[in-house]
Amino acid sequence: MALLAPAAHRPALFALLAFNLELAKTHEVVSEPMLGEIRLQWWRDALDEIRDGRPRAHPVVQALTPCLASGRLSADTCLALIDGRAGDLDGEGPADLAALEAYAAATAGVLNTALAEVCGLADTAAGAAALPIGRAWGLIGLLRAVPHHARANRVMLPADELAAVGLTRRDVIEGRAGSALSLVVGQVAARAMAGLAEARALSPGMTPAARACLLPGTLARAHRRALARAGDDPFRLDGEQAGTLIPLRLAWHAFIRRL
Repeated sequence: MALLAPAAHRPALFALLAFNLELAKTHEVVSEPMLGEIRLQWWRDALDEIRDGRPRAHPVVQALTPCLASGRLSADTCLALIDGRAGDLDGEGPADLAALEAYAAATAGVLNTALAEVCGLADTAAGAAALPIGRAWGLIGLLRAVPHHARANRVMLPADELAAVGLTRRDVIEGRAGSALSLVVGQVAARAMAGLAEARALSPGMTPAARACLLPGTLARAHRRALARAGDDPFRLDGEQAGTLIPLRLAWHAFIRRL
């Protein structure tokens, strides 16, 4: 998606995506929450040092520095991305669908808003659409990641929705969820699609500069269709490689300038 944005924006987009990756993998590379907090604090300190003109000798810090120094990306946005990942360290999944949406907004939603920011779209229709698109993209991504999370003894599905169909998080982790899981997945997916409908109303067109922050909506819809074909069972997607049609679909939507 970044490659479909104008070339002048790509270095900042790649720097931001690399920064997000460093934050997103925190939960998987630490053995206890305190170590995760230390890792996130390292990034907060690194941002302070960029602001003071003393960037650390880290490739992602070095890549972020010109984005922050030029004002294309704000330190507050970067701090919001860090804070969103603090929610990964509490060891508990979301209590309800509202909590899951809040998590998706604080992570993928803020990231997508930041992508719009570095492309100069903060006060445009595309900038307004970036958050709901990112939130929807995040929700669908969490559904696709259910098998991965289960292997890591983690469940990022609403506890109350699981309970409503007679399931616990342990059922999901141990592979006992069965067809009831599809009901929960369908509920979350429906909320994601509602977010995309909201975004389309906010930004009906797509300029070249907006591609990086609007095309995640196209990607989310493609993955939603794949989930539907699997009967809303993420475990049937486990190991599935990205379809070769997805890059073509992204390129086509970039060409016709529609979400």
